Amino acid sequence: VRARRGQATDPHSIAERLRREKIAERMKALQELVPNANKARSYPIHHQFWFLVLKFFAFFI
Repeated sequence: VRARRGQATDPHSIAERLRREKIAERMKALQELVPNANKARSYPIHHQFWFLVLKFFAFFI
């Protein structure tokens, strides 16, 4: 993987950049599934998702 000008080239930085790109791709795919989703709404949706996940698992404890 070749870094663009001004980007770090050490293995950790490359791995981190690839991780962020993968997350961005997945967020974009999720936003396409949710009507009227945009960056302004992604934080509340993320919060609601984790609230429901924790509530679900608390049911089994």
